[in-house]
Amino acid sequence: MHSTHNPSNKSSSLLSLEIADVSFSVWGDPSIIIQEINPVYKSFIIDDFKSTDKKGMKIHLDMTLTPDISEYRKIFKSGNAWTIYENNEGYCLTLDASENESPFWYLMINYNFNETFVFCSEKVITRKGGKIVIPNPITYPLDQVLLMYILSFINGMIIHAAGVVINKTSLLFPGKSGAGKSTISNLLMGKENFECLSDDRIILRENDGIFKAFGTPWPGDAGIAANKGAPISGLFFLNKNRTTSIKKINPAEAIERLLPVASIPWYHREVFPIVLQFVDKLISNIPAYELSFNKGSEVVNVLEEFVSKQKNRI
Repeated sequence: MHSTHNPSNKSSSLLSLEIADVSFSVWGDPSIIIQEINPVYKSFIIDDFKSTDKKGMKIHLDMTLTPDISEYRKIFKSGNAWTIYENNEGYCLTLDASENESPFWYLMINYNFNETFVFCSEKVITRKGGKIVIPNPITYPLDQVLLMYILSFINGMIIHAAGVVINKTSLLFPGKSGAGKSTISNLLMGKENFECLSDDRIILRENDGIFKAFGTPWPGDAGIAANKGAPISGLFFLNKNRTTSIKKINPAEAIERLLPVASIPWYHREVFPIVLQFVDKLISNIPAYELSFNKGSEVVNVLEEFVSKQKNRI
């Protein structure tokens, strides 16, 4: 399927994004205008895809046809949001419309996850003065699904967590919806020693033995989405309580708590074991704790004191 579609000689770079040091560059005819309507993505837009040698994906826009995916095998369907298919050449990721309508977007992806052909429905196209105007195709949830796969091959993972930076290291607060991620982010936001990365989703990556956490453009209720990263000093699993305390937990309990909040393609038998290996490596290297807290501001002092004690031990 992919070999039959070649980028046009007139193709030029229309938009480039970088999330957790992974770059996405959208290429197409210069007459195409891509509109990024979500303000949280603004800080993730970069000027020049070619200037980085980091992991990246080149994305080619094809406005000429709708691909035939009848020979693709459905791997997984996420409600009415997106579906991923596979054949012997690669994958097809679709952003779905209603049950009886064709998808808004088709992303035809090679097995290396470094090149994609994007096809869009007429329903997302606006034509103005000879120009074709489309929304950014690499936005939620498609960018998150792409990154879930890309990260699995480069020692990385997405988790539901809030994250803050203090003393140039990051503290992560994993938790399901309602666990208190936005609450603790609001408590820490604006405090002198803390810089928030995200209040809902964090990307974890390991490179040369160093585990780093990155903000993402997928915020929660607090709306925090910083395009920054920092080495991880600890995982703090949230527990709403009357009092505030920090208790260390063993690796087995940490894995048990982390897996339910990790974005893992459990339905994909080739990728699933790779991500589990990363989880095991992460927990073996990064200490994990239970953070009991309430809505009072004492959690700020408790975390500052904890970080200070850890720094003095080094």
